[in-house]
Parts: sequence; C-alpha cells; structure tokens
Amino acid sequence: MVGMSIITIVWGFFEGFNYVIISHKINMIYPPKNIWLNWGAISCGIACLLLHVMTGVSIYGLMEGLAVFIIIYGMLVIKDYTKNAWGCIAIFTFFWNAI
Repeated sequence: MVGMSIITIVWGFFEGFNYVIISHKINMIYPPKNIWLNWGAISCGIACLLLHVMTGVSIYGLMEGLAVFIIIYGMLVIKDYTKNAWGCIAIFTFFWNAI
C-alpha cells in the first residue's frame, strides 16, 4: 500500500507539472488573446485525449473524453488566471490518480 501511494504521488506530481510546462511553452509561442482561447490549454487537452482515452469508441468513451478535456482545459486556464500551478499537481495527485 505504501509503494502504491508513493508511485501515485510521484506520478501525479510529474504529470501535473509536465502539463503546466507544456502549456506554458505553447503560450509563450502563441500568447492567448483572452482567457478562454488559451492555446496551451487546448493543445494539452487534445494531447491528453490522444494519450489517455482514445482506447475505444463508445458513448461512454466519448463522455469520458469530454470530461477529460474539460478537466485538463479548466485546470490550465485556472492556473493561468491564478498564476498558481500547485492546483494542477493537486488535481493529478488526488483527483486523477484517486488517492
């Protein structure tokens, strides 16, 4: 149980951290003109869809894909609004990995 908790915490930290860095780098190249058209958040949401949920096409898979995109996009937009990336790490550690 301890080993699984350590893996979950480390995995959540680095996955959240990587999405923050990738989003920031994309936003440096293509600065968002407003908060809702955030190219870094959109790109990370699409990448997350491609990497995590494109395992099958069913109504449940599509609903899961929409939920995943909303979580990633919302997390990164809120990070840009608050200038605080710890929420992204907390989402991946405690919500996504479900400790």
